Amino acid sequence: MSDNLPAHLDANLPTNIESLTDKELIALFGGSQNEGIDLPSLRVNYDDEDNDGNEIPRGQWAITLKGVTVYSKTVSFRVFMPRNQYSHYDRDANELVSKSVLFQNFRDPEIYSTCGRMKCGKLSKKDFENLDTGEKEIQKQIKAAKVLFGLITITGVDAHKNEHTFENEPAMFFARGTNFMPIADKLQELEKKHIFYPRVWLDFSLQRKKNDGVTYWEVVPEVGAQADISPTDFGLLRDFSETIKLENESVFNKYNRNKNKVRDANAASFDGEANELDPLNDLNDDLPEDMNPLDAG
Repeated sequence: MSDNLPAHLDANLPTNIESLTDKELIALFGGSQNEGIDLPSLRVNYDDEDNDGNEIPRGQWAITLKGVTVYSKTVSFRVFMPRNQYSHYDRDANELVSKSVLFQNFRDPEIYSTCGRMKCGKLSKKDFENLDTGEKEIQKQIKAAKVLFGLITITGVDAHKNEHTFENEPAMFFARGTNFMPIADKLQELEKKHIFYPRVWLDFSLQRKKNDGVTYWEVVPEVGAQADISPTDFGLLRDFSETIKLENESVFNKYNRNKNKVRDANAASFDGEANELDPLNDLNDDLPEDMNPLDAG
């Protein structure tokens, strides 16, 4: 295996990008085909107060833009490039153990991870059943998420109840757990209609839910206003592509440094195989809402 980043993980763009059809753009930029990123990250706020003791609205969207953290019940997100990522989070240690490259296809057999394994060592459901209890607990810590790169428009309030409006700000959304499938389904809906993602805004609201006494909020994405593709948008696509390339290079370099540590009979059994996404095994996760794997180098 080469120590260079595989071509399918290199997000370099073709020179004729402006002449591509929507169908070709979907395939290129994120269609399912069935050291840290410095972008503001949209999240669901699960806290009642901030670090300064100010009361803040739990169960609303939160994002820090230009030094101001703003909260709102709804946001508009214009998706430019969706990707997927595995992460291994140790809840007891409050530590991100490993993360994978940003990838498009769950059938990809080469989803490199910083720990030196594929898919952070995630196993198929069949192999999972053969593990002992301790190994199963480790496997449950490895989850997949949908990572959206795009623009956000939001009107909301800060911790002091001052209103702020931000429009067309580059941002990302890390949709994990129960937020994965609503986002994935909405993007697939656009793909089936051959609508290139940036041609529409997605309006995100939140639905309060409870499971076994645990309250959580799930994203409700709806297609909003249409948007024209401008030369500036193609520049953003190039910027996001470069960001993804740099992130994948960082992960791949760490994979190469650590892969020899796991090349023995026992460790080899933890290399994930190419298989379909298992919603139950791969999506439910304990990663704190304010922890973003892409912030970790």
